[in-house]
Amino acid sequence: MNAQPDTLLWALTLGTIPAAIWLLFWLREDKKHPEPLRVIISCFLLGGVAVFFSVVAERFALPYLKNNLFLIILVWSVIEEVFKYWGALLGGFMKSSYNEPIDAIIYMLTTALGFAAFENTLYILNSLNGSSLLESIVVSNFRFVGASMLHFLSSVVLGSFIAFGFYKTPKVRKLYAFCGLLTAIALHAVFNLLIIEGALRHTTIAFISVWIFIVAFIAIIERIKKLSPLSEEIKL
Repeated sequence: MNAQPDTLLWALTLGTIPAAIWLLFWLREDKKHPEPLRVIISCFLLGGVAVFFSVVAERFALPYLKNNLFLIILVWSVIEEVFKYWGALLGGFMKSSYNEPIDAIIYMLTTALGFAAFENTLYILNSLNGSSLLESIVVSNFRFVGASMLHFLSSVVLGSFIAFGFYKTPKVRKLYAFCGLLTAIALHAVFNLLIIEGALRHTTIAFISVWIFIVAFIAIIERIKKLSPLSEEIKL
């Protein structure tokens, strides 16, 4: 795909600005002990890199899925969630700045928004090649409300599991992370199945559910902020 520099610039701008604004909104939740800027940038960019690894892996897997829609959606959900987690792992979890439960949320949502931004850029780039700028802006907004929020939601669910396991033993932390990853994959797959079904009722249910979960996530963050070694020790 050959694209002019101005087309690439527009696609990158439309793809990343909504995600960047949403990221700034959520970073306020960690304003007491903010993460280093280099870690945030690292997670965001690695989220973008994860898009390209995901595309390669999905294309590699496609011939083995025998045109089975359910398998395709499931395998692609696994691939995208695993690579987003990989991006957060390298960009944040392996850094010395990872020192409190809320950090898990920050790393996962930052990586997810980086993934969404670069994925949106690719979609908008294709849109700009055959559509007007106005149509591409509509595509950008639609994907931000839908697909981008799905990436955000599935990743913060995983981040929440990791956060709640922060003060547990290493073995239990791994179990929390594994359960979180399975939950994120399930949410991702169910959402995509509802969308691909095509029925207006199913699509509406999917979008409303995503936003309800995101609102509920605000309460979850407040609970995570109150976690402490003492409170978790009492539960063990």
